[in-house]
Amino acid sequence: MPYLSRSTICVVVGASSPALVRGITNVLEQVDGITVSASVDTADKALGAIRQYEPDVAVLSLHLPSTGALPMLTMLNDEPSKTRPVILATRLNQVQFLRAMCLGVRGIVLEEMPATFLVRCVRFVHAGGDFLDRELVLAALSQAPRKDGVGVDVTRVLTARENAVVEQAVSGLRNKEIARRLGLTEGTVKSHLHRAYHKLHIQSRYALIERTGWTVQVPSGT
Repeated sequence: MPYLSRSTICVVVGASSPALVRGITNVLEQVDGITVSASVDTADKALGAIRQYEPDVAVLSLHLPSTGALPMLTMLNDEPSKTRPVILATRLNQVQFLRAMCLGVRGIVLEEMPATFLVRCVRFVHAGGDFLDRELVLAALSQAPRKDGVGVDVTRVLTARENAVVEQAVSGLRNKEIARRLGLTEGTVKSHLHRAYHKLHIQSRYALIERTGWTVQVPSGT
């Protein structure tokens, strides 16, 4: 388990209804060491709040009004941001789950879960960990089974270093984090990924996940 920082955790909350906004905000504001910088009820407002306050963690409803959380995170992903996203959902299909991982989502919690789960998630994600609800992940991955022959043995196609980078990429890590883990520069990570894309005849990280037949590793104890 990663080290839990004692510094104040700054959070932006974006939820799908005013009642849910208030509920999440009240839960988090009662916890020592967590400060809610902004509470909003649309994706546009959430994006603005993240840009303005640069929070450590953003807690976002999957179906955030205006665009939804994932399209909003797609826009944010093109900007330098230290914010770690957490998604709240009643359910999540496989496509949504894989897209969330590609966008750097670090935590997924069911809206029906106890408030303590959300607090643990925010702390865990802030400390650098991934917080994924086991039942939700398994349900998401079972809703859209892969067709026979979709997955490929990339170890026969890629070099050892490319395989190492791909393994980190499909687990949801960003290029900067992959570089830090593997002792590479961010530019080198990008080069390895582009070569892997070329060899596998794909053009994106999402396609890489689909092409390799990736399976999620669920952290224990969440």
